[in-house]
Amino acid sequence: MRITYAVTLAAISLAACANNPASTTTGRADGWTAHRAEVVQARDQGELTPLQAEDRIAMKYRELYGRDPSMEGAFAYSKELYVQSQAGNIPMDEADALKRGSTRFSHVVRRVWNSMTG
Repeated sequence: MRITYAVTLAAISLAACANNPASTTTGRADGWTAHRAEVVQARDQGELTPLQAEDRIAMKYRELYGRDPSMEGAFAYSKELYVQSQAGNIPMDEADALKRGSTRFSHVVRRVWNSMTG
């Protein structure tokens, strides 16, 4: 019985992975990248504060991918960077550089996790 259950579960998992086309994933990634670029541009033009921009970026990510613990940590870290930047404790370009590093790391963790879980 356990073997049958395990085989059935494996088959369902493989079918779910097969039914998730790469084009959907690519489309979401392209949408995320475009949205993030637009928000950063609006921030750089003074239309949004850095904190407003971070909130919009996080909301769009959650809309596309759902809540992800590693990205939630990255968003919290980024938000704190911009709080410190707005307070004059660190320059904006330094906050941006630190954010890019943490976001890249979070994306790598997400890709590895997705490849392991299907």
